[in-house]
Amino acid sequence: MGGEESVPEQQPLIKESTQKQSEPQQPQQTEQVANGPMSEKHDQPPLDALTPSKANGALPTSPQEQKQTVSATDVEDENNVNTRHEPAAKETVDADVHTERSAIVSQTSPPPEAAADSKSKASTSSSTPSKASAPPKTSSPSKAATTVVSSSRPTESVPAHYEPEKVPMDVRQEIEKLFHTSYPIHITKDVFDTKADLIKLRRYFHANPELSWQEVQTAKNIASYCESLGLATKKNVGRTGVVAVLHGAHSDGECIALRADMDALPIQEENPHIKYQSRKANVSHACGHDCHMAILLTVARILSGPKYVRQLHGCVKLIFQPAEEGGGGAKFMIDDGVLDADDSQLNCPAVDQVYGLHVWSYLKLGKIVAKSGALMAGSAHFEIRVRGVGGHGAEPKGTSDTVLAITQLCIQLHSIVSRNLSATDCGVVTVGTMRVGAAPNVIAEDGSVTGTIRFLNTAVFELIQQRIQSICRGIELSFGVTVNVEYRSIPYPPTVNHAKNVQYVTDAVHKVFPANENVVVSNLTTMAAEDFSFYLNERPGCYFFVGCGVDEYEGDDAKNMDDGDDKKVKIYAHHTPTFRVDERCLLIGVQIMVNLVMELLSKPKQVNNTAQNEDATDMIQINDFKPNEQIEDKMIGNDS
Repeated sequence: MGGEESVPEQQPLIKESTQKQSEPQQPQQTEQVANGPMSEKHDQPPLDALTPSKANGALPTSPQEQKQTVSATDVEDENNVNTRHEPAAKETVDADVHTERSAIVSQTSPPPEAAADSKSKASTSSSTPSKASAPPKTSSPSKAATTVVSSSRPTESVPAHYEPEKVPMDVRQEIEKLFHTSYPIHITKDVFDTKADLIKLRRYFHANPELSWQEVQTAKNIASYCESLGLATKKNVGRTGVVAVLHGAHSDGECIALRADMDALPIQEENPHIKYQSRKANVSHACGHDCHMAILLTVARILSGPKYVRQLHGCVKLIFQPAEEGGGGAKFMIDDGVLDADDSQLNCPAVDQVYGLHVWSYLKLGKIVAKSGALMAGSAHFEIRVRGVGGHGAEPKGTSDTVLAITQLCIQLHSIVSRNLSATDCGVVTVGTMRVGAAPNVIAEDGSVTGTIRFLNTAVFELIQQRIQSICRGIELSFGVTVNVEYRSIPYPPTVNHAKNVQYVTDAVHKVFPANENVVVSNLTTMAAEDFSFYLNERPGCYFFVGCGVDEYEGDDAKNMDDGDDKKVKIYAHHTPTFRVDERCLLIGVQIMVNLVMELLSKPKQVNNTAQNEDATDMIQINDFKPNEQIEDKMIGNDS
């Protein structure tokens, strides 16, 4: 999909885990990314600053350190856990809290040979009375291979719904200053404190993009980041994907999957005014996947804090997926068992629900699209080859002119939607390329066209396919040529959200915007396609959009998020060289995901939580779709 030009290799996103933990981190600096796509000197961002912070209740930066000490903030009153401490300011906690953290960490897939030792350590932990702020005492785990805090131990009463903690006044003022809002935005201090690192993460990925199936360094950096949080991590899933699991303190809950895509597009970025633009010629994150990775890594950082882990029933599976941009990477991840139980390396049950988000530049900051039913279209890409009889341009007799045949073919293909579909149905047929002819005085012998089909239900897709075949047969008869139709990519099913899961997302959004009833847009459908649909064909879930449109009033003169209408948003469209986002959307995305997970996993799993997708009667099962006997492994640009 992209060129093979020589580019500087990505540097590690964080320091190797073998580095001594006592070494002080380098002070954070301003962005140092080279100003240009292929400049001679490629200064890396301050990578040490991207290491997950040890403050704010986050896990220490290595699993070994987790097993020995935790931050002093972990034993403070939960209303004051956000007090900052220097990384070196550590203190061992009481035995009960230490036992709980060790039990939680030990469930991140210890080697089999260490299982007996792990069990012994857990069972011989001290029983010193715990402090007031510590959780109730835990019982000794029975099996080291599946060590979790016993769900039968005494627990505090479970609240009916999760409510984010109150925000201190000084932080609230900073949030209001950042968003310029006349209505409250509830971003917790834990989330707001990650703002600088969150933006650095996004800009690092933006400056170092990798195409579909080539996300090698990106995956390595993500895996290192997850491992530094102490998460069980599995690499090379679905070829170049990464999966990490965060285990809650209680084993009686669901497994919730959150997904971010990693791949970039074969587009030359044209944003010379930003210092972190792509360093690779003809490759850029022109769709926002850099934002998705930064958001999901930060969600993992927040949720891995002990005060969150103690509240979680079940586990969170973090899916970093390759090749969304045409490669059908979701299908490869599913085929590799990403939704199935993993009792060996990840030590987690099968996924119960799956969620994902996409930054959306066509929507102003502060708007969220969460819609039941079909949110995005299905797609399939076709290639039609036409072969005639060539000849001299001065002697057309005895030839079958391929140029004439292809031009008529394109005209008739574009009549399918307007003349064959019902006015109430949604479908798109677009011819994107035409290749025919080589010289002005030669009647061409062969040529081809490529295009895309978009659809919201199976019936429309089948009708469009039938009409394409009929038109091609007619072209053969009319012009004396041969016509062959091939579908050369994995077709994406429509992205169909489940009503119950949409409501969960909507509730999480309203916790961020408690005073804005109109923040959620529930009537938008786009004919763009997304391979998240494969997950929704397998599990209930929801895919939603986070508005990231850039206000035309930028900088110090920026207007309030709620002022005016969408006409004030200047659209830097996806899949274009000038694609841009309002980076304030990153904090909103993180907070929504944190709220969602905490709501879903703050209580034990319900027995009857196996509802089928009532909205998905028209979903296309990809295994049943075989336009050709063989579907090629490498796709020809099934864009999202």
